[in-house]
Amino acid sequence: MGVDLSEAGGLSAGSRLAVEQARWVANLSGAHVTLLERRDSLGGQFSLAPLTTGKDAMARPLQSLISMVERIGVEVRTGIDATVDVITGLQPDHTIVATGSSPFIPPIPAWP
Repeated sequence: MGVDLSEAGGLSAGSRLAVEQARWVANLSGAHVTLLERRDSLGGQFSLAPLTTGKDAMARPLQSLISMVERIGVEVRTGIDATVDVITGLQPDHTIVATGSSPFIPPIPAWP
């Protein structure tokens, strides 16, 4: 079975775009959307925010995005590297690649 749209990378730095695209495609066109995530859960760097002291509330926006993806019927596959072979095997009509982000630690010298 082919899919109309596959997305590689789920709910990371480009999460809002990925979710909006998935919602638009799934809701407005009735297409089948598959989201592939390398990790075992969605969230990427975004999932680290609530771990910071005093930032518990940051879990809500992440959960909201995950709930939206579930509500609109996006098929989520976690623990999968979105290689060319994997994506080609899905036979999608279109593909969106959201690579996410990596933490940046600025080269600030330590205080004496």
